[in-house]
Amino acid sequence: VELVKTMKDDIESLLDLEEVVSSAFLRDKVLLGELFQKAGRKELEFLVNSGVTFGFFLGVIQMILWIMFPNEWVLPVGGALVGYLTNWVAIKLIFDPVEPTKVGPFVMQGLFEKRQVEVSAEFSEFLAQRVLTSPKLLLEIVNGRKANNFQAMVRKAVPGAVPDDVCTCAANALGKLSLLPRSHPLHVYVDGTLNLQATLNKRLCKLSSAEFENLLHPVFEEDELTLIVAGGVLGAAAGALQMAFGWGGPSQLGAVAAVVGAGAGAGTGMAVAKSAVLLPPQAVKAIGRCVQALGGALRVAGRLALGPRRGRWSLQRQS
Repeated sequence: VELVKTMKDDIESLLDLEEVVSSAFLRDKVLLGELFQKAGRKELEFLVNSGVTFGFFLGVIQMILWIMFPNEWVLPVGGALVGYLTNWVAIKLIFDPVEPTKVGPFVMQGLFEKRQVEVSAEFSEFLAQRVLTSPKLLLEIVNGRKANNFQAMVRKAVPGAVPDDVCTCAANALGKLSLLPRSHPLHVYVDGTLNLQATLNKRLCKLSSAEFENLLHPVFEEDELTLIVAGGVLGAAAGALQMAFGWGGPSQLGAVAAVVGAGAGAGTGMAVAKSAVLLPPQAVKAIGRCVQALGGALRVAGRLALGPRRGRWSLQRQS
């Protein structure tokens, strides 16, 4: 009991918590996805849902362009721009500005930084329950790179007459206890005594806004270009589908269809953007190949469908 209390008071000399967490996520990428799906769920929902709002307003601009210039390239090019810009704006609003910035009567700050207290609680709860559990901690304490510090702590906790070999065996025996089920009373006691969830929560809340941003933003930064381009590709695909199937002509009715398609394309791009964050790299690459194949098919379909219409529309203009 006294040993566990001593471990709690000097846990940093026994464990490199950052190394333990990073190693766990490197071994299990799905675990990392679950963490950011939990802690960043509101930001991911905003990334998806903002496509509807942003896509609509940008689609209005596309509608005006279609009325003024009823050319075949307006729908796919406009859809690509709508999808690209909606993703770019959404990501910017999630993380920027990092520090609270006064703009007129309003105080602007990134959505993620604004939720620091809430996200800190979710981060610490997830890590304490899924990563920094008693079995994993005991195993790291006994076999990790700071194992010598633990053996020295055991040496101080036992009477001086006990031989060093016995102390070493006692320290190593703790590693075998890590193999016990997590429901074992020992692990329940260690988890409750160390109380890492409260410690982590307190430290996360004390981080500066810039330091706190580094919790989630690096995950987006790695695939940020992919997220933005995905919206552009799917927006262009939506516009090409409209042209291929005749959903839109040089009339106002066609322009309304363009708005609907642009918003739908942007929203789909947002959904794929969210999937790109959460899915394993292999799945993302497979989606990329499917999008490329779809793009090729749409180009062929577009040429087949647009050929006759081009002649018909030119005759209508002449008449």
